[in-house]
Amino acid sequence: MAAATARLAAVALATHAASAAAGAHRPATAAAARPLAGEAPALQQHHAAGAARADGREPGDKFDFEYRESGTNLRTSATFAANLWRGASRAYDFRHMDDLEPVAPMDRLAPDGSDEVVDVPGAHRHALYVPPYMNPDSFPTVSGPSCDCERSEPAPLTPSEMEWARIVADQLGVPVDKLPRGGANKCSCDNSTGSEVYHWANLDPIKGGTGYRISPADVTYASGDYWEPQVAPGGVVAPEDRLPKDHYPIQARSDRISPLPTTALEDKIGVRFARYIDQLEARRAKCDDSSPECTTPCKAGDQVVLAMGNRALNATVVSLHLARRVRVEFVPPSLSPEPAVGGGAACLVAAGCDPFRFCLGAAGGDGSSAGLCVEPRGVSSQGLRGALRRSLACPRGTAPCATVQQDVAASRLRRGGRACAPLASDPAAA
Repeated sequence: MAAATARLAAVALATHAASAAAGAHRPATAAAARPLAGEAPALQQHHAAGAARADGREPGDKFDFEYRESGTNLRTSATFAANLWRGASRAYDFRHMDDLEPVAPMDRLAPDGSDEVVDVPGAHRHALYVPPYMNPDSFPTVSGPSCDCERSEPAPLTPSEMEWARIVADQLGVPVDKLPRGGANKCSCDNSTGSEVYHWANLDPIKGGTGYRISPADVTYASGDYWEPQVAPGGVVAPEDRLPKDHYPIQARSDRISPLPTTALEDKIGVRFARYIDQLEARRAKCDDSSPECTTPCKAGDQVVLAMGNRALNATVVSLHLARRVRVEFVPPSLSPEPAVGGGAACLVAAGCDPFRFCLGAAGGDGSSAGLCVEPRGVSSQGLRGALRRSLACPRGTAPCATVQQDVAASRLRRGGRACAPLASDPAAA
């Protein structure tokens, strides 16, 4: 019995020695260095030291919570690493943070995540696709006051200034009247509540070119408004309008810089992170239907656009009411391709008409539609060579309205591209 026990101990010792020799020729891992239950304290310390070295640390090192590139930080630790086999955390995996405007796979014109101008194949000539965030802004600031400025006429030169101007003109080799001269331009700014400082600005001519307007600019390309050429929201450039791929955005040859916009080396971040920040700011600054800077005053008699469902109709403001309700009058869509001759009845608010229900029931007609508006119905007919035709027509006993009056929310009305903000309430309106 004692001999058998001795042989088993010798085999175990030989196996442990072989394992130790093999371990000297392969990198230690956290799993291999994990202390086992019942081991001696000295052996546990040895395993702990091996686990630390597997994480890139020395046995006495502590985790550095601040320096992200350090080999001793949480990201490279065995507990918090994103490694599939050794790590227990996915906190540093930002796969779903790189784009807030994803495109369905079958609708993509460019590879997923691409930030380059690519060809869009066509039948004869290729179009171009310019990504909306090809050049994102890492520090987006597009809020602030706009200023209208007038150029001032330069004052006449005094004799001493004329002598100095002649010396400068001789040195530059130009006539005196070609020297740049300017005075103090006068500017008036609006009372914007935005930041008083912005990074980039647009200068647009006003008053026939005698003045100019300074306004905040969005330098993101191609969804911003600073760089040229401006690209349609879809990002597709027609074959006849396309430029060479490396010309987006346009820069003078002597002014060309890359990447855009310029960023200090210490402030530079990855493109996908800059795009994420830029998209967040764009959503924050997006206009709503209630903020003062996103609405425009509307009063009775104004011409507006009524947007309801998939229809947009020209309308006239009739009266204003409480709770931001506005009564408008509009001409309903025509049910016939032929222009209407004569006119039907003027449908008032009590009839319950809208852009989709504008067939007014006759007073002596069906009781369910008498004096109320109903929807037009589909009608089938046969055309040339028996081709089936589908059209809309008012049901029997009803007639299309000539005009419709309806009370709608002010947010459904647009004037100059902005939502309407009623100037005053008119509780006495009918």
